[in-house]
Amino acid sequence: MKAFFFAVIIGLLALIKVNALGYICKRHIVIKHGDRCRFYNGAPNPDYRIKFSEIYHLNPNIDCDDLKSGSKICLDIDSESKKGKERFNYSEYRIPKDYNPETYTCKTLAKKLKSSVLELEQTNFPSLNCRGFKRNLKIRYRADGKYYPDFTNSTAVNYNYGKEYTKFLKSNY
Repeated sequence: MKAFFFAVIIGLLALIKVNALGYICKRHIVIKHGDRCRFYNGAPNPDYRIKFSEIYHLNPNIDCDDLKSGSKICLDIDSESKKGKERFNYSEYRIPKDYNPETYTCKTLAKKLKSSVLELEQTNFPSLNCRGFKRNLKIRYRADGKYYPDFTNSTAVNYNYGKEYTKFLKSNY
C-alpha cells in the first residue's frame, strides 16, 4: 500500500514538472562568474552572440544586472517542431485607449495577465515602458504564465568572449 501511494506521488510530481515547463530551448549558455549580458550582445563569435532584445524575449526572467553563476541563458528555441510551436505561443493584450495612468500601472497589468513586471517588460522590450504606457500598445504575454525555458534537451554552448573581454574581466574582477 505504501509503495502504491509513493508511486502515485512520484507520478503526480512528474506530471506537475512536465506541465510547468515553458518553451523548448535548443542551445544555451551557462553563466560564469562575472558574466554580463553585454558580453553576449557584443560577442565576437556568432555562435553565442545574441542581441539584448533576444536575451529578454527568450529569457524574460533573466536579470541582466544580477546574473547568477550556473544559471542558463537560452540562445535558440525550438520553433519548428509541433511541440515547440505549441509551447512558444504568446497571447496579446492591448492597452485601452481610455486607461487611467494613475491606476493602470505595470504592477496592475502584470497581476491581470498573471505575469511579473520583469517578465512583461522583457518580453515586450523595448516597446513597453512602465513609466508611461502608450495607448493602444500591444502587450505580448504568456497566458499559461510559463516564461521559463525548458532546457531538458538543450545543448550548452562553450564560449570565449575574445581578447577584449578577457582583458576587461581580469582588470575589473
